[in-house]
Amino acid sequence: MIHKLVTMAMLFLSVTTVMAVPPSVESADPVCAQVGRNFTLTITGSRLSKPADILFYRPGVRLSKFTPVDDSTLKVELVSSPDAPCGAHPFRLRTEMGASEILQFHLVLNPVILQKTGNSSAAKAQPLTYPCAVTGNLGEGEVHWYAVILAKGQSLVVEAEGMRTGTAFLDTHLEIRDPSGKLVMQADDSPLTRQDALAEFKAASDGKHTIALRDSNLGGSDNASYILHIGSFFRPLFMHPAGGKPGPTLKTNAHDSSGARPVEVKLPAGVQGTIPVWLAGPDGQTPCPNMVRVTNHEPVLETQSSSPAALPAAFHGIVAKPDEVDSYRFTTQPGKPVAVQMWAWRLGSPLDSVVELIAEDGTVVATGDDGDDHDSQLVFTPRSAGPFTLRVRDQRGQGGPGFFYRVEIGEDQPHLEVFLPRPNRLSQTRQVIVVPKGGRVLAGLGVRRSGLEGYAQAEASGLPAGVSMSSQPARPGIYLMPTLFEARADTVLAGTLCPLKVTDNAYPGLSGSFRQVVDLVAGPADSIYQAVELDKLAVTVVPELPFSVDLVAPKAPLLVDGQLYLKVMINRKPGFDGPVEVTAPFLPPWVEAPEKVLASKGQNEVNLVLTALPDAEPASWQFAVQGSAELDTTGTARCASRFVPLTITKPLLQTGPLEVIAEQGGIARFRFDLAGDPERSALVPAAVSGRLLELPPRVADLPVTVQTGGKRVDFSLPVQADGPVGTHGNIVCALEMNLAGDKFVQYVGRGSSLRIDSKGATSIGPDGRPLSRLEQLRVKKAKSASLKP
Repeated sequence: MIHKLVTMAMLFLSVTTVMAVPPSVESADPVCAQVGRNFTLTITGSRLSKPADILFYRPGVRLSKFTPVDDSTLKVELVSSPDAPCGAHPFRLRTEMGASEILQFHLVLNPVILQKTGNSSAAKAQPLTYPCAVTGNLGEGEVHWYAVILAKGQSLVVEAEGMRTGTAFLDTHLEIRDPSGKLVMQADDSPLTRQDALAEFKAASDGKHTIALRDSNLGGSDNASYILHIGSFFRPLFMHPAGGKPGPTLKTNAHDSSGARPVEVKLPAGVQGTIPVWLAGPDGQTPCPNMVRVTNHEPVLETQSSSPAALPAAFHGIVAKPDEVDSYRFTTQPGKPVAVQMWAWRLGSPLDSVVELIAEDGTVVATGDDGDDHDSQLVFTPRSAGPFTLRVRDQRGQGGPGFFYRVEIGEDQPHLEVFLPRPNRLSQTRQVIVVPKGGRVLAGLGVRRSGLEGYAQAEASGLPAGVSMSSQPARPGIYLMPTLFEARADTVLAGTLCPLKVTDNAYPGLSGSFRQVVDLVAGPADSIYQAVELDKLAVTVVPELPFSVDLVAPKAPLLVDGQLYLKVMINRKPGFDGPVEVTAPFLPPWVEAPEKVLASKGQNEVNLVLTALPDAEPASWQFAVQGSAELDTTGTARCASRFVPLTITKPLLQTGPLEVIAEQGGIARFRFDLAGDPERSALVPAAVSGRLLELPPRVADLPVTVQTGGKRVDFSLPVQADGPVGTHGNIVCALEMNLAGDKFVQYVGRGSSLRIDSKGATSIGPDGRPLSRLEQLRVKKAKSASLKP
């Protein structure tokens, strides 16, 4: 089977794991702990009996002790510092054989209470002292009941984190009952918390109130963890305005179910993007954050002057009622692309936005609806300075006090970031770089870029000691960067989380960083309900392999519309003689290779044949191969060769297609006149072997040899008496050559054809050459004309 890479995107063969047996983790329980406390996680999975380390993606937590229970259960004692950040803390477990999938624990500010078995009814409700964070697992069909004592008029906030824990699909539903058992509040999805329930109510009487938590469809599972935040803390549903500039204090209004409260938020300097904000009040800190934007756009409120704003600007408003349309005016520079980006749904607003840009004459110059989500986005190039009018509305014609938004408008800026492509978006496989001691692995780092079409180059910092990274640039129009990770033979088994930097030579001074999205909870129709965003690449060092592969640098070129035979050497250590598969994960555009080449048991050399299609472009590349083998005790192991130069050049010899005619039992004569580049004639070896490919059956396939200086290659091929009558196309001539021991092939005469006629049915011209159909018609027409009086 042949595979083709038109865009360097051989993603599924990307080598990001050397071994098939890193630790695998399924759950970590409990799913949360209190900031500043020591806590113990029980991790379940497989291959957990020899833990080495925990790789933390966020600061504030350190490892204290491992206690393996067995190969599938591990107890981990952790220590949280008093200033550790609240929220999700993703981590990986590392053993000598690699690193695990991502798991998370959450740090919360309030005391953590574990759910007790048996709280399955109102009568058995587990009593709680709040503020607190209750954590447990909801099995299928289960309902967990809790009880709190409230005074009349006292407010209570109950917020569930189910889907947001990232453990399993859990669509939480809350019910609150008063002391008489009457249902006084129920909650399900909300724009802010998505599938997690959030309830806020005020007690109408003194006494015990009960809280019931379940899955909205009575689902659940053994791994469906939740955190239930309970307290009288202030819980804003949104903040308006929802952002500001880096550094200054943002004066905004935090809105909850009772109205708005003015608050001040210190925005970090030197940081741009979307950040979480935990607000504190007299009754404690909000348990989960609200998200705000921090950018250099000048804030503009809906209530401010209608005079045109200068860009960059961020317009803040609320679609306060159904069918409302908000309008803003701005000026810009003609001829420079302008980007319009809505921030609403991603910040917790129910707004399904549509934005329109109107010119001075009332013409709609651009419209934007959903981008990757419900937030609108567009890029337009103005022909004049304006002013332009921005209109904002809800796609469904809805509106209300909570339909807030922020629209950022400014010059469309180039952007780039580096990531590790996922072979399967519903799995975490091949998301860690695992390098054997004394060996190499090959990975494909991807680059996302906007407004840039140069050569993108990646570099890493913080690699394990003794590990180096060599990345080939992603050329314009190509998003993958073939990358080698190599560990010295004396490297210590270790693992680190490494920041990556990517640059593009089309925009000096601009750089991007690593951004990896790992899906945690999948829903129906391959939808993703919860994911975690990582800013570092996990790299680990594992024990050496019993084999390695070397690619011999070719001396011959790969010719456009040709082939090149590459030599791959298998280096085996004593005791290993098993089969090794050789593959080429990353190929230049319009170059093909076999899906795999097998080095049989004990075989130490194989040929990997590259084929450059006619659309291939002459260029120089750095090329590497990978080898994989099944090991008795460690499963599948993979390694890679070093990069070697690979040169794709234009054809050495060329000729056009032929139309050949022969009779059954006759001779098919192909005579190709060859033309070449005189300046490259030295590359043509002394002897060239020619062979015709794609011949019809029962036509002899006889190779010929063309000597140096020969400008024509002749084939005289016998056609059997029962050769198939008709025209047979797609015939091509393969010219096989050898340069310094390297075999390479040039295809010429592509698209030639052979017409086989029945014996005696071929017309012969005066020169003894068979006539084509068109020539026969012309002769017939000439004879008819000559017979006319």
